[in-house]
Amino acid sequence: EAEQLARNLRCGPHEEEEDGGEDGEEVVVSSPQGSGEVLCFHDILVMARMLRESLLDTTWREFKAVAKEGHISMQDASEVIHRMLGITMLRTAVTEFASAETDTPELGLDFDAFVRFVDRCRQLEGFASVEIKELNEVFQRFDSDVSGEIESIELLSMLRYLGFSTSLEVVHGMVKVVDANQSGGLDFQEYLRLMRAHRELELEDVQAVFSSHAGIHKTVPLTQLPTALADFGWNLDKATVNETLARFDFPEKLSFDDFFEASQACRRLFAASRRRMAGFGVVEVQFFEGLFDAVGGEGVRKIEWAAFEHLLSILGTKIHNLNQRKELFEILECARAKGRAVGVEDEFLGKHGDQSSISFLVAVHLIRELGQRCERACIEREVEAMEATKYSHADVSGFREVFYNMLEHGKPMPGGDEPRQGPSPKSKRPSLATIPAAARSSVQGNLRSSQYARKAKEALNRSLHSAAEGIRARLSGPLGGPTLSFTDLCELLRCLGLRPTPAQRAQLSEVVAQLTADGLGNKKFRPLGSEPTNEAVVDFAAFLRTMHWMSKVDFAHVNQVTARILNGK
Repeated sequence: EAEQLARNLRCGPHEEEEDGGEDGEEVVVSSPQGSGEVLCFHDILVMARMLRESLLDTTWREFKAVAKEGHISMQDASEVIHRMLGITMLRTAVTEFASAETDTPELGLDFDAFVRFVDRCRQLEGFASVEIKELNEVFQRFDSDVSGEIESIELLSMLRYLGFSTSLEVVHGMVKVVDANQSGGLDFQEYLRLMRAHRELELEDVQAVFSSHAGIHKTVPLTQLPTALADFGWNLDKATVNETLARFDFPEKLSFDDFFEASQACRRLFAASRRRMAGFGVVEVQFFEGLFDAVGGEGVRKIEWAAFEHLLSILGTKIHNLNQRKELFEILECARAKGRAVGVEDEFLGKHGDQSSISFLVAVHLIRELGQRCERACIEREVEAMEATKYSHADVSGFREVFYNMLEHGKPMPGGDEPRQGPSPKSKRPSLATIPAAARSSVQGNLRSSQYARKAKEALNRSLHSAAEGIRARLSGPLGGPTLSFTDLCELLRCLGLRPTPAQRAQLSEVVAQLTADGLGNKKFRPLGSEPTNEAVVDFAAFLRTMHWMSKVDFAHVNQVTARILNGK
């Protein structure tokens, strides 16, 4: 362990170790916050030993509290793991981990075996070997540049592949929580930590459904399993569900572990169905169905190309010239290829080069592809802004929190000064009111007929606004993503206690306008169907550049506030 620690300190976890670094060589590490202090390897080793002793002391106290005759049962071990690490272990993982540490797991674990059991749980985040293999396969699938890390855009694609409807903003928040080394991406261990956090939330949901159907013996009858699984609201084909469940040898009465295994099997079916719909959520798909009905007629699953361009114009993406239409046709073929890869039938894909009509399934894949191109453009802009400003990933994370708090709440930080008014309408995504009434009523009708009407109606406001506003912002917003107006930027400064003079405001307006023009003037960053505009809007990349400029010139004495943001205060 000490040798591994020394290697990491010498070259870092993602770099090749250079020649040298012989035993006894002093390794020096700078302390955080740029204080100038350094720690040699022996200091780090002493700190590691102190931490280890503290962990052993905690482990011993937990062990002693429940051990009988010097051994702890597997059931008690899993409960201790939950208290110590916040990990809920399933029966398969507990048995596997215990069997790896003792030849007689049914007799319990002595203290040494239990310490190794805890270490294994911490290293593998409580996942069994089969689950680790599956998670590693998914990780490798989306580590497109084989860097050993998945970036935000790769994580976004991964989550959609797994059946979760999410956004780039949400993914940035996920990365911030588990990115221990602040690299801006997730290595496999950080990825496991993220999957564990998600697993715990998933277990809570499954427990709620299980409890509502379990009897006094805390089991669910096998005959009630399909009904119980329907409570998750995945809207799966009953025949497919029954065929999938028939592959398992479930007992007549299912324990929680059995029920969770069944839910996971159906969860994989749901993920496959989401991939068929380009990763869009259930309500989002209903929203698109409503739009399709609005432009093509109720129940129509294929529309003329002109009608589809009208649908795109409703979403804010207007085709202005032949070059844009040619680009859209290229994206159409890409959407067909992606649809084919996830099992969309040939009858819905259409023939290669056919530009006369488009089916619903190809349309949603095309819209997803348009959105992904804008998401990649946003990432590229942010990377360029980071390189230009020399901000670290930790710095960017702090600024991102301020940006999105301002976007969503009209103030830079929770608990900060209340804004005089909400975020400027120009900073918000397009209004739901501009969506055709036929589309809204179609979705609302579907929700009223759902067994889960209350939850669905709660999701309506969130998901429809996400569809009508978030998707349009990515497809056709001036910078392909969420933006703040110049008014919002001035309000942010006011909330931070800054009072720029009229002359300073005029200077800031010119700088913001120039940054906006620079971004919009570069075609690779401009969404299809959008045109350059003189309106001063700031996406996150431009926000970074603006904050850097203000810091450089100490605009309105902003440096004190900037330091507070970077220090997490």
